[in-house]
Amino acid sequence: METDCTMTWISGTEFCQKKEVQVYLNSLLECGFDGKKLVFTNDMPKDFRLDIEAKGFNVVDVPATEVEDINRDRHYAYYKYLSKHTDFRYVLITDSKDVLFQENPILFVGLAYGSQFIMLVDEGLLHKESWYNSESQKDLQSRLRAFKTDFNEWQVVNAGVMLGTVDKLKLLLLNTWMSTFALSSKCGDQAGLNFAYRLLTEDAFIFLNHPKDSVFCATGEGMNVGTYAPKPIWNNDKLTHADLKLPYCLFHQWDRTAYAADILRRYAKC
Repeated sequence: METDCTMTWISGTEFCQKKEVQVYLNSLLECGFDGKKLVFTNDMPKDFRLDIEAKGFNVVDVPATEVEDINRDRHYAYYKYLSKHTDFRYVLITDSKDVLFQENPILFVGLAYGSQFIMLVDEGLLHKESWYNSESQKDLQSRLRAFKTDFNEWQVVNAGVMLGTVDKLKLLLLNTWMSTFALSSKCGDQAGLNFAYRLLTEDAFIFLNHPKDSVFCATGEGMNVGTYAPKPIWNNDKLTHADLKLPYCLFHQWDRTAYAADILRRYAKC
């Protein structure tokens, strides 16, 4: 029987001790998701490992020789894992420290996506509105002789949340890793993802979810800086779409909202 899975990366003693990581773990456990919960790592304290394994998470160890830059190389680790474990129905890949689950993300998979798809998230701002994304993309494209393009009007596609089927996600993960690895030592994985996304949009399998009219996922920077998505409100202990009056399923960079302290109290008991 096919099952679904979530994938994230948690490593390093200091990182594992962060209260924000507990928000990820506890909110995922509470949201109703009943698939496999995978945590990739190259460095995890034994007590933390035992604790999350007891709660139902599966730890996947990645050789230290395959991790130079976690933000970049995690994509290759996910690709390798999915190349060997192909029997998942839907896979959700997210960051850990700044991702909050409020609803079961699988409920947002609709028939319109088809049998093979990737769903990505528009952060709600343009590259020209984000210094980090603009500089990272500029650095990546500075290595190119061809395919250079004006990216100022590009919507920022979130590298911290991606949902899809195994074969299509593998394609995106490998393209993201390769473009970041080969082209630049300065730019982050988000620059690689945004570049790969533009190359892959010729195919109809890739969808971009917009925070203006969807509650699948919102992003903190987009809510704070962007001009075409409403700021969230706090309603019944959940970050809620101000116009649709529904809670977001996922919220990336919740720690950049005005309700970060409320979320820490709710999910990390602090």
